[in-house]
Amino acid sequence: MKSIEFEQLDLEQGFEEIPGKTREITHKILTDTLDHEAKTGMRTRILRVDAGFQSFGQHDHPWWEELTIIKGSLYEGEPGDEEKKLVAPAFARREPGHMHGPARTDEVCYMIEVNWYE
Repeated sequence: MKSIEFEQLDLEQGFEEIPGKTREITHKILTDTLDHEAKTGMRTRILRVDAGFQSFGQHDHPWWEELTIIKGSLYEGEPGDEEKKLVAPAFARREPGHMHGPARTDEVCYMIEVNWYE
């Protein structure tokens, strides 16, 4: 992986659908050496979550995850007492196996996501 000097991040163009995911979440990959089969590497990307997105149930994954909401907001947790509105700037770090979700949005939300294996 080579160095990248500071560049402006375009939050309007260059987003692509994520294979196997809903069309309401798109991404722009900044760096990616993540190898799920070998359980090595890392990935940094910008996620765009469109207004009206709704996920159901909790989930986990076998890699570390850090999320920084850089624009907009996201609701996480079960609707009602457990649900919490997260407004930019907000940050989360999740270890492998950490259960989280569901999530929803009522406005466009942009996040920088970093995933890695130890």
